[in-house]
Amino acid sequence: MSIYVTANGLSTVRAASDAGVLKVIDTAPRIQLLGDMDAPDNGTYGIVANANETVSYIVKNVGNETVNLSSVSLNGTVFAMNEGTFYKYQANGTRYNSSADLSLDIQEVGTFVVDVSTRNIRLNESTICQLGVATSGTSVASNITVRAEVNPSIALEIIDDEPWFTNCTASSGNIFVSVSNLGKNLNVTLNALIVNGTSFDILANNVTAPVTGTLSIAPETRATFRINISSIGLVAGQKLRLVVICKEGRRTAEYDITILS
Repeated sequence: MSIYVTANGLSTVRAASDAGVLKVIDTAPRIQLLGDMDAPDNGTYGIVANANETVSYIVKNVGNETVNLSSVSLNGTVFAMNEGTFYKYQANGTRYNSSADLSLDIQEVGTFVVDVSTRNIRLNESTICQLGVATSGTSVASNITVRAEVNPSIALEIIDDEPWFTNCTASSGNIFVSVSNLGKNLNVTLNALIVNGTSFDILANNVTAPVTGTLSIAPETRATFRINISSIGLVAGQKLRLVVICKEGRRTAEYDITILS
């Protein structure tokens, strides 16, 4: 809103004038959840909904008074603040644990990080995530919708070349699956095998090579695991479609094999 002030002399001739702008201030307490693209520094705040089941609630106090965070939610499931870790940021962008102080001053930004797998929630690439955060006292809230993401440095592939093989025999009911971590920087952790739509957990004792009993695959390294899948019913010549999922959220491309006798 603009305001103009004019002073006239005795002869009604304008003697002086000035102009100003009236800025309307929101006097209500208010918070805002920030998405990946909205955050002031995406390199500092990172992925909001990570497909490894880690969700980061980036909250900014955009109101006129200090607020205290009380809870967050994911697709309707509510998490108390003691179920995760709350961080604030120093002037240089370094974050520090502030779980003992859940308040945000005016214009201050904080991040609450929670592992949603504790509630048996699984996030895959592109899962739609409706995030919410609420405060105590004044009871203000903010909500956004984002998609779960995977660190772009993570890549996993089912392979089949000697001595790394992928096959299944109807007589034993065992399937051997070899996978390769195509990334150059990060380990991947085997999590599940999906066979024709049925999911089988990969346990440490399923891994046969190169290091028996470990689910972690180093960058540019291969591994083989064995699982008995006879529960789905196996017949020689039957086609199987395989997908491997790692805990970091990445899925391999679909891989087809034929059951041996």
